[in-house]
Amino acid sequence: MEIKKVGVLGCGLMGSGIAQVAATAGFDVTVLEVEQKFLDKGFAGIEKSLAKFAERPVEKGGITAQQKEAIQARLKGTTNRQNLADCDIVIEARPIPLRSRLPN
Repeated sequence: MEIKKVGVLGCGLMGSGIAQVAATAGFDVTVLEVEQKFLDKGFAGIEKSLAKFAERPVEKGGITAQQKEAIQARLKGTTNRQNLADCDIVIEARPIPLRSRLPN
């Protein structure tokens, strides 16, 4: 199975990082969050990170303005889980309450 579209559950520090890396690798990415404000915050972090890469010379690991735009075009945020239906893989990057990880 070829992976073309990636879904990410959660747009916090880890989820936004996973989304950015997947989009940079050329995958279309849909990020799911429970509220728009969390998507806005996560996407602002991605924008800040991509801006830093765009400031760097390409030969030192940077990206061009065109690459930055292409990466951003591959990223989509949603609060509707139905928008993940066509994803080939979904990665969960949400916090798990400590209580659920502890043995009884």
